Amino acid sequence: MADGRVYMLQPSFATGEISPDVASRVDLDKYQSALLQAKNFFIRPYGSTYRRPGTIHIADLTSENILLQEFAVDADRAYLLEFGNQYLNVWKDGVKKATLTTPFAGTELHKLRFAQSADVMFITSGTHPVQVLTRAADTSWTMTEFIPEPGYFDATTMKDGVTITPSATTGTVTLTASGSAFTAGQVGNWIRTEQDRASETVTLSLSSGTQTGTSSSILAGAKGWKVISHGTWKGDFSVEYSKDNSNWKTLRSYTSNNDYNPTESGTFDEPTYIRVKGTITSGTLTVDLTRLPYTHKATARITGYTDATHVTAKVKDKFANTSACEEWAFGSWSADYGYPSCVTFFQDRLCLAANNRYPYMVWMSRTADYYNFGTEEVEGTLTDDSAVAISFISRRDFRIKHLVAQSDLIVMTEGNEWIVSGSNTVKPTDVNPQVQTSRGTTDVIPILVGGQMIYVQRHGRTVRDLQYNYTTDSYDGMDLTILAKHITQDAPIVDAAYRQEPDYMMWFVLDDGTAACLTYINEQKVYAWSRMITDGTIKAVETITTSDEEDVYFVVERNGVNYLERLADMADTDDPDDYIMLDCAKQGTNNTASNIITAAWLAGRTVDVLADGRHIESLEADEYGNVVLEVPCERYVVGLPYNSLLELPNIETQMQDGTMQGRKKKVSAAILRLRNSLAGRVGITEAKTDVIKYDELMAQTVTLFSGGKNVTVPNVTVGGFNDWGRIVITSDAPYPLSVASVVRAVVNGG
Repeated sequence: MADGRVYMLQPSFATGEISPDVASRVDLDKYQSALLQAKNFFIRPYGSTYRRPGTIHIADLTSENILLQEFAVDADRAYLLEFGNQYLNVWKDGVKKATLTTPFAGTELHKLRFAQSADVMFITSGTHPVQVLTRAADTSWTMTEFIPEPGYFDATTMKDGVTITPSATTGTVTLTASGSAFTAGQVGNWIRTEQDRASETVTLSLSSGTQTGTSSSILAGAKGWKVISHGTWKGDFSVEYSKDNSNWKTLRSYTSNNDYNPTESGTFDEPTYIRVKGTITSGTLTVDLTRLPYTHKATARITGYTDATHVTAKVKDKFANTSACEEWAFGSWSADYGYPSCVTFFQDRLCLAANNRYPYMVWMSRTADYYNFGTEEVEGTLTDDSAVAISFISRRDFRIKHLVAQSDLIVMTEGNEWIVSGSNTVKPTDVNPQVQTSRGTTDVIPILVGGQMIYVQRHGRTVRDLQYNYTTDSYDGMDLTILAKHITQDAPIVDAAYRQEPDYMMWFVLDDGTAACLTYINEQKVYAWSRMITDGTIKAVETITTSDEEDVYFVVERNGVNYLERLADMADTDDPDDYIMLDCAKQGTNNTASNIITAAWLAGRTVDVLADGRHIESLEADEYGNVVLEVPCERYVVGLPYNSLLELPNIETQMQDGTMQGRKKKVSAAILRLRNSLAGRVGITEAKTDVIKYDELMAQTVTLFSGGKNVTVPNVTVGGFNDWGRIVITSDAPYPLSVASVVRAVVNGG
């Protein structure tokens, strides 16, 4: 029977929270599923919303600044890495497994970048040498400095007129500069010298019957060698080679019976000593062995600093001699120049990027040889698997912030986004970086979601996705915060994490200590925002994937103490004791004869308890964390309460004479479709709400409610009429509250 009211259904909340600037955009399709506020509610991608679960206390932490990072071994094994001020704690399933010392100060943690291959993780910071974290077992971890092979060298560091002279050609040597060349900040760096070596010939002459002889040795390079013999002779001779001028092996052998004189040549991959050794039984033999002209490159790693003109170094590629070298250069990474600040793997190369001297550079290792950043030439041409160095410069020298490897390598800088195409194999002679967009990014590590990348735009207040567009044959994306700019307007994003199951959700930690939550499914055009607020300051977030679940961990500062906390799972039962709906909480069982439960980490705090399904408010934990109940309980949850709030937007529907906006209306009742829920209040403002009544709370055994609730909405204005027709739903009780839809019973007029 008609009762004079209009029943307005909101069957979905998949738009999430919208900003006040969008609150009047009733023309938008997404408005029909929007919320004006979604505080401590999560949005499901298919439209319903539920009061977020609480968090479980894991441990008290010691560092002021903390970064969380996943270390995933395989689909079944993952660890949580807790980086603090010069330490690393390794956690698994809430248990600390190992503690290591690191060089990273607490103020540097936001700079860390990670790339993992099986049980090895490479960690860059820009201010320290690259570190290698290695797992041998659950409780066996090591962190060591990454010491690469010689790589690309900085030709600009050679000082005019200054020469470098080695004290020996191999081993540990002293390098002497003719002028100021060295600093203490170059210790650990590589140095390369170049010497143009003219052709040189050694000769072996044998005659007068049986005779054996060996020529002196010479050092040949990539251009190789040539051998020519003369005379009429019986016997044989060999061209021999040695890497160290002592252990000789046969390279080529030649034999003559008064009928042969060879002319032959060859090359080497690296500088190699050569000589001639021969024996004749008659006749006369002359052998000329010629080293062809080449540029000799020697490399050494600086191990100690004496003064501006003297350092010690360990030789890798030997010096040709101990003569002064006019051409020389330092490697690209050192304490003076800075160290790589970004890392990833691409096409089986280890990619490092962006130090202080070269903030726009990416260096790629040799293929499948992650420690080798050197090059190799064959007949003057770089081999395809040689290391690669690429500059990403477009008008301005933006610093590279992130390397993201998908089918293409995505290079994120402070001011633009590039790709290195993965459609062809990257080679030193075939690499073509291309600018895609010009937006820039922050230090917040991008998130990969299927084929999309989610990143925080420069200045930290906009979240965008980036994906390949077949129509334009380029990468671009959309602003995911366009409808909810107010959430990050005054609080830039400082950290982020993604959980695929359940609900495809991301958490963005804001610098005001709250978190913005995003439910995101690109193919369904779902990007719904809500907010997570707790009694404390959220400082970091990370997701750990295991075989049967994805756990979300937070670092939360409460009363000056940092806590490691895990987001509780949402049960799917009608038993309230199966849910954890308090923060920094503990769930447990108790001796039925005892009415005391203990929460030592909450000592001195006012806490709530869910005891055998019943809510007990505002209990004091004493100095030891003991909480006294009036009666014993078997099952309990103890923790800190939090308030959840939903606010539905203005009512809008098609009318014969125009819009409903600006007309007086009254919401007299709300019909809530709930599932596994208890508690909650409904009203037209947060200040004026009435309790949702449940018979289940009166039963001997408390159970959760599923079904429809028809709630009278209290009104505060004269006659209850206003211009909006909004309602709010709140709850601060430790029970789940899952809302599938809301019907507002509306009276027009006033």
